[in-house]
Amino acid sequence: MLFLTKKLYFCRHYTLKNMIELFDFSFSLINIFPTTLLVLVIIYWITVLFGFLSVSSFDFDVDTDVDIDVDVDIDADVDTDVNSNLEIGLDAPNFFTKSILFLNIGKVPFMIFLSSLAIPLWFTTILTNYYLKIDSILIAFSLFIPLLIINLFFAKIITQPIAGMFKKIDEATGLPEVFTGKIGKARIELDEKSNGQIEIVRDGATAILTARSTKGKIEAGKSILIIDYIKEEKYYLVEQFDEI
Repeated sequence: MLFLTKKLYFCRHYTLKNMIELFDFSFSLINIFPTTLLVLVIIYWITVLFGFLSVSSFDFDVDTDVDIDVDVDIDADVDTDVNSNLEIGLDAPNFFTKSILFLNIGKVPFMIFLSSLAIPLWFTTILTNYYLKIDSILIAFSLFIPLLIINLFFAKIITQPIAGMFKKIDEATGLPEVFTGKIGKARIELDEKSNGQIEIVRDGATAILTARSTKGKIEAGKSILIIDYIKEEKYYLVEQFDEI
């Protein structure tokens, strides 16, 4: 019995010591970037869990078409009028756009992709620097670049089935314009300055959407009317709807 007690004490002490060493090693300069990225991802998902942010809070649009319109109108006192219109249309997406679409950025919420990158990147960086006994920041950074590239492809593999799932959800729920004028309920409290969540039932399926109010606070459970969709920031504009 005494032997088992000593063995348990040794295991706990050894595990605690390893955890402290891992913590110190993770926050050393050679590992600070992947560790910081991982911590930010963890903090983000905690805020999502408590309803302060939504999964799509940091999403952005990936446009495959680029249009540039330049209008110049010059009037001079010497009766010289110059009206110049320049229109440039680029039908094909540029290399950067193709690259991020290939990695499924834009096909899945950005923070899901970043999480799929941050976790394996942290593990591979920590293990590489530990087993190769790296103590130089320059060498660690040189190794970090190829590890980042490898894990970008790994993140694509992880998010590939998720991208297919979100595509099916978009097809089932419809485009944002479909919800304008619809009545639903507030799921998470919202106001005109901070995001909340609303739920809309369409064709028997419940869609959870990010929203803000036109004015004032709308508590969870209250009926709402969707007024508009703010494409740039990816949220719906709603107002409280009092049923007669």
